[in-house]
Amino acid sequence: MVVSTASMTVTRLVVDKRKKQYLITCPECTGSKKVACEVCRGERILNYHPTKHAPFDQTTQCTCAMCEGSGLQQCLNCLGEGTSIPMAKH
Repeated sequence: MVVSTASMTVTRLVVDKRKKQYLITCPECTGSKKVACEVCRGERILNYHPTKHAPFDQTTQCTCAMCEGSGLQQCLNCLGEGTSIPMAKH
């Protein structure tokens, strides 16, 4: 069991080192690790109608719960790493 754990650790280190050779800046977030929130589109607030029967022009604003008002969320392409492995061309 100890030998297999040690060999797995060494294997993981070698694989991680090889992966780093191929990493590129994430094309979605351009390395910033964050993108505009998909819910509020970076506006930080949401406009909504408080009741079903409210007049059309009556809206209420609230802070976006997805990004907690920052307007940004973690990039899903690179999972917040800022780098990704390029896709193979077919």
